[in-house]
Amino acid sequence: MSAVTLKLIFGDDRRRARVPSTDGFTFAALEKLVLASFPEVNEPITIQYVDDEDEVITVATDVELAEAFRVASEEGRKVLRITVSGADAPAAPAASASVPAAASAPTPMPAPTPAATPTPAPTPTPAPTPTPAPT
Repeated sequence: MSAVTLKLIFGDDRRRARVPSTDGFTFAALEKLVLASFPEVNEPITIQYVDDEDEVITVATDVELAEAFRVASEEGRKVLRITVSGADAPAAPAASASVPAAASAPTPMPAPTPAATPTPAPTPTPAPTPTPAPT
């Protein structure tokens, strides 16, 4: 494959790096590049990108990295945006140009509320039995 520019994103910090050829560029090489670019990142790191279906994809192997390069190439992207998070500070994934930044981060689900125990209906009090009048 051809050369590609990576935009590495860690929190509010962004760095650009040029990979002369994606052939033979391994996940280990990407990790080394990330750690050299962001020495403040604590390992283990998580690397993600937004794919052609606007879904956040985690990259953890050479095969997954090759797929990220393929997706970027097929879409004609000039830059592959890589979001980095470390053990202590997870970052929101980078959104593609067609997705607003707020839409790229998942919306937290509200905590489930415990199911209310149904209150039993009050037991009806029987009506008093009339006593016969004395005769």
